[in-house]
Amino acid sequence: MQAQQTSLVSIEDAISRFIKAIALTGVAISPNNIEVRDWGCPHEPTKLPDGKMAVYIFRLGDDVLKIGKVGPNSNARFHTQHYFPKSSQSNLAKSLLADKSGPCLEISEEKIGTWMKQRLHRIDLLIDKNFPIGI
Repeated sequence: MQAQQTSLVSIEDAISRFIKAIALTGVAISPNNIEVRDWGCPHEPTKLPDGKMAVYIFRLGDDVLKIGKVGPNSNARFHTQHYFPKSSQSNLAKSLLADKSGPCLEISEEKIGTWMKQRLHRIDLLIDKNFPIGI
């Protein structure tokens, strides 16, 4: 998967900031320890790979709508919950539907997941589950 040049610069900056934030906890991590999966837009969510934890990013154009993290036992959170407003107490679909001034004002609960997959850019940062950063 090849990212567009503007996305590549943005994700490199995000990884640099992520590495600096982790360093504040006394843990050193290299970009080589982070696997970037840029699914682009449209995207199709995938399951969390075995043995991995992740940071996931949802963007609409240049706006970041959600940055989240999951541990190695949180596949439902990683793969499906953000696309279904009734799947959990807090998820991106529910937040988008609740925003009365946002882009999803006219979208139904049944269609929000499809809208998200068609319109949002998703990037996943995967890290080995044994890496000592406590995601």
